[in-house]
Amino acid sequence: MAVYHELLTWCQTEAEEVLQIVEQPVTPLHQEYMDYLAFKAEVDRRGNIYNKKDEKIRSGKSVKLTPETFKPLEETWKKVARQTRLWLWKLDASLPGKLGKSGDWLNQAEDILELEKEFLEDPNEMAMQLGKILQDHRTFFKELEPQKTFFQQVRRAGKFEGTQIPAPQMDNLHQRLTRVCTMAPQRERRLEYEEMKHQLLAFLVASENKLKIWTVKYGHQPNVEALLADYKNFVHSGNLFKNYDQTYETCKRNGDAYRKTNDDKTETEKMNAYFDEVNGRWKKVSVEIKSVQSMVEEVIDCWRKYNACVDVLTVLLNDGERVMSRSADEKQQFFADLANFEEKHKILIESGNFLIETTKEPVAAEIKTTLLMVNRRLKDLVESFQHFKKVEVVGKARKDYNDGLLKLTQWLKGAEELFAREVPCKHAVLRDYLNDLETLSNQIPAIENDFKTTTKTAQSLVKECSQDVVNEMLQSLNIQKEVIVRLRKEIQEKTKNVKAVLPNIESLENGLMDLDTWLSRGEALLESHKLDGTQEETEQWLEKHKAFFSEITYQKSILDSKNKVHQKVESSKPKLENIDFSVTDGAVEELNHRFHELQQTLNKLKGSLSEVQKLNAIFCEGASRKRCGPLKGERLNHFCDWLNEKEEKLNAVNEDKTNSPEKKLEQAKAISTEVYENHITLENLEKDAKGLSQNFRSRETAALKAKLSTVRRQWESLCARANDHSSSYKTNVEHWQMYQILAKDLMPWIVKAEKYCATELPKCSSLEEAKELYALHQSFLNECEENISIFEKMTTEAGYLLSQPNMQKELDTLQRR
Repeated sequence: MAVYHELLTWCQTEAEEVLQIVEQPVTPLHQEYMDYLAFKAEVDRRGNIYNKKDEKIRSGKSVKLTPETFKPLEETWKKVARQTRLWLWKLDASLPGKLGKSGDWLNQAEDILELEKEFLEDPNEMAMQLGKILQDHRTFFKELEPQKTFFQQVRRAGKFEGTQIPAPQMDNLHQRLTRVCTMAPQRERRLEYEEMKHQLLAFLVASENKLKIWTVKYGHQPNVEALLADYKNFVHSGNLFKNYDQTYETCKRNGDAYRKTNDDKTETEKMNAYFDEVNGRWKKVSVEIKSVQSMVEEVIDCWRKYNACVDVLTVLLNDGERVMSRSADEKQQFFADLANFEEKHKILIESGNFLIETTKEPVAAEIKTTLLMVNRRLKDLVESFQHFKKVEVVGKARKDYNDGLLKLTQWLKGAEELFAREVPCKHAVLRDYLNDLETLSNQIPAIENDFKTTTKTAQSLVKECSQDVVNEMLQSLNIQKEVIVRLRKEIQEKTKNVKAVLPNIESLENGLMDLDTWLSRGEALLESHKLDGTQEETEQWLEKHKAFFSEITYQKSILDSKNKVHQKVESSKPKLENIDFSVTDGAVEELNHRFHELQQTLNKLKGSLSEVQKLNAIFCEGASRKRCGPLKGERLNHFCDWLNEKEEKLNAVNEDKTNSPEKKLEQAKAISTEVYENHITLENLEKDAKGLSQNFRSRETAALKAKLSTVRRQWESLCARANDHSSSYKTNVEHWQMYQILAKDLMPWIVKAEKYCATELPKCSSLEEAKELYALHQSFLNECEENISIFEKMTTEAGYLLSQPNMQKELDTLQRR
């Protein structure tokens, strides 16, 4: 206590007396600043004592002093500290000129940095206050860098405007400015963090408060709809989760920036604890908020269902109670939709019970009363109708059941008979059978619908009949259901199989009919064949035989094709047990047997037909051939035609006056070579004629030999003529070539001579010129003598070529020149 009283006395006496200087003008700056330093040292020494006492009081370790007894010292000490601070402010502001203003700015900065914010309960208001403090801080400390630069210039100079600045004061200013430069950014980061911290807290508190409003017991539908609108406005329109996340990220980022400027571990722990607490609270509240909408919407949905069902059931109950006093048909018609009444009632009970649990009083009591009233009225109405139904409806239901059961039984019997009926395998019959199956298939939906109706009728009689009758009805219906299910499947399969086999049956029947017609004609033709007639009759028979039986390969392919179709039909037998395939099988077997017999008969006639064909290869009907006579062999006719053609070509070469000798020689040689080389054809004809069978009359063979002799003579004559023409053309070619050589030598000289003769003789002016002219003319005459012999040779050669076109004209022109 002695220390307490001694410190309090010092503050109230000595310190108060010294600090009166704060209100007085500055004495010489240097002396007053030294007095300040001495007093400041004493304040610091006693300040250590005060701080220890203050720490004990705050920690509760002080035994004698209490916070109340310590309060006078606390207030007095704060006054001394403030006055000491104002003394320094006065000394700094008293510096000359701009330096004094700089000192005043430094003291203001220290005041701002030590300024404590006012704590407000509302985090939103607290965030606004911190935002304003942050804005003021940034506005004031815009001058930090200019002040720092200015002070450094003054410190380096040691004086300002000619006034020497006390070194201790200058050092003090430097230390304090350095401290301000460090603390200003740190305070700015802290304010940024605390502003976002309280904004984040405002989001959280507002969400928690809203959640309390949204999760209470609800009222009527308009009240709940208003809550849902408030929820959507706050959460969706206000982008709650997005804005919270953005605010959280900004706060976290600002907190990290603040940590970098502050090494205080205690502060870091507080920040971490804050984020942990906020995260925990937000995680819990966000989960609950997300579930609120579905809950509120469910309540609104239940209200809608409840109100709608109450309205509908009230009308139905009123109408039903009136209907019960009317006719039986009206009752039946009204209560036909009883299941709908029950469904509405079920929805009403479910939604009503849910609302009772989630609404507040007296709303829940109101819902309970409504449910009790509707339940009672509906129960009375249904019991009244059930009694009527038991008395009036059971008889009609039994008649409907018996009629339905009889109809089902008759249909099933008819279907079974259709399935068991034996059907001949004929296309027309099968088509009619398929139509019956399709008719039956089309009736199945109606039969199934009749079955359902009969089943419902039986079910309506369960409560009204004895157990034995019920068992009998159910057993009959189960049997019929199994038969219907089986028949539905079998009808589909049977229809599918009949459709599949029907095209094959149609194809088989048409093919067998065509084959039967062809075989009948072939068998009749073979029976009419005779080989002992005249040549003309034999040729007619052969042509008819060839023309008809040229189709045997085609007909065999058709038979093979129909056998394959028959195999496909055979594969359908297991699936179509009621189809009689014996008709088709017998027809196919019979046709195969007849075709086989026909082939065997043709094979036996093969030898005779071969001889007939050889003879027919040589003989055929035709008109007289030029030079060949009335030949009838196709090959022989072709050869005769060819000989006639070559003879005509040879005559055309000889008569052609336009071609050169070389071209005629080439054409004649080609014809001669071609005629000679074709002797093989003639020899083959002669060889075939010699090998004819002795089964034919000698008259026909002799005629053939005579005809072949005539053809050979024509061929030999043509060969000789072609060789003669070739030799003649060869001679003409030699004369023509010599004529061309002589013309090549003579024609240039004739041109030269014509020019010479056309030239006018010059007049001679001397004997020498006359002699020269004479010698020149004499030389020309000598050339004439030499070329006359060439001209005579050309004339001789041209005499052999006068048959050539234009040769006579060319020779006349040459002689004139």
